[in-house]
Amino acid sequence: MSGLAQVFRRSWFARVVTTFAAMFTALVGLVLIGVWLAATNLIAESARQELDADLASFGEVYAQRLLPGLREAVERRALDIGDRRVVLLIGRQGETLAGNRDRIPADLLHADATPRRFGAYLGVSKPLLGGFTLALAHERTRDDILLRRLAMALGGLSLIAVVFSLAGGYVIGQTALARVASLNATLTKVAEGDLSARAPGAGGADEFSTLSARLNATLERMGVLVAALKAIAERIAHEMRSPLAHLRADLEDARKSAPAPLAGKMSDLVADVDEIIAVFSALLDVTLTEAAAGDPHGLKSVDIDAVVDEAVELYDAVAEERGVRLMFAPRGDAQMLGDRHLLLRMIANLIDNAVKFSPAGGDVRVGVERVGADLVIEIADQGPGLPAGFETRAFEPFARAQETAATPGHGLGLTLVQAIATRHGMKIRLHNSAPGLRVEIRGRALEALPTAPAA
Repeated sequence: MSGLAQVFRRSWFARVVTTFAAMFTALVGLVLIGVWLAATNLIAESARQELDADLASFGEVYAQRLLPGLREAVERRALDIGDRRVVLLIGRQGETLAGNRDRIPADLLHADATPRRFGAYLGVSKPLLGGFTLALAHERTRDDILLRRLAMALGGLSLIAVVFSLAGGYVIGQTALARVASLNATLTKVAEGDLSARAPGAGGADEFSTLSARLNATLERMGVLVAALKAIAERIAHEMRSPLAHLRADLEDARKSAPAPLAGKMSDLVADVDEIIAVFSALLDVTLTEAAAGDPHGLKSVDIDAVVDEAVELYDAVAEERGVRLMFAPRGDAQMLGDRHLLLRMIANLIDNAVKFSPAGGDVRVGVERVGADLVIEIADQGPGLPAGFETRAFEPFARAQETAATPGHGLGLTLVQAIATRHGMKIRLHNSAPGLRVEIRGRALEALPTAPAA
């Protein structure tokens, strides 16, 4: 039942179809109720007419032959009518003059000329001259059984209509959810960087097939644009890195032979060129890394514990110099699919930030934990953390909090971290720990990843 409720909660199609079917079922129910009421009235009217006809027949006998003839007719009828009809001629003192009194309800003795129900009987009585009374009753049990069966049949039809309404909504909802799920799965792969993913079912003529075809066309165009971006970035790298390196080398050579005042200016220019090269390299790395998202080429099994241990070792001396304790205990069971160099760069960048912003005597804790099918890398410091609301902007290029404006850097470190995480299908979350900042990186463990079937 919970599965049925889930389908109706998640599927707009299921709710619309079921609502329409419920309205149609309600209309059918009203029609069936009308049929039952009409059948009830028809049977009741037929019974009244039959009783009135019987009463009129005895009335004609009484009019022609008076009481003796009526008594003879009642006695003759009482022998022929069986159990379903009762006829009774009652005297002045309530005694039975003719008929079958024991088969009639006692209430019938006090009836009037209007046919009424008395238990299983429909009865009527007619006073005669001289204080005599003629009482008639017809058993209606068969009519009651017929009406009950008709009510059960109509109720069954209504129930079947309700069941078919729910079943129709469920089936249509399940079908729609399956089609939407396939589209969502494609978009999830694209969001994780797999631009080669395509929506299935694009060859049909229905609305979902049309949507799949449009989505695939959009993804095709996006893939072309990303490939062009990657090609341009690689071209820029080839065309610009060498001239910048030559410029720096020429400035360095000129500085060595220049007079002292000019040499100082040239040293500043060399530093500026170094900064331009650093920013250019960082932006290029971000662009190329993001462009490679979803491309499995170059990804291999990586021991995350070993990568983190190497990054920690790289910053041990820096942390010790700043009076910061850098702590990591390898677990030995953390494997994932990735580019070892990029993962090392991502973790090293985060450790660098943690050490840089931690106060003397503070701790930087690095941990790797297996959580279900995921690997979770955490880096926590005891620094000032991030300003409120800055968590959403921290990964933007050149974004820097005002509190860190005096710290050297260009605001591209977390941007590169985000690009590397996207390249590996990982998610990053920043948590202010008051004090400090905790960075959580979550990705799929290697053995939890689906394996391609053998050719």
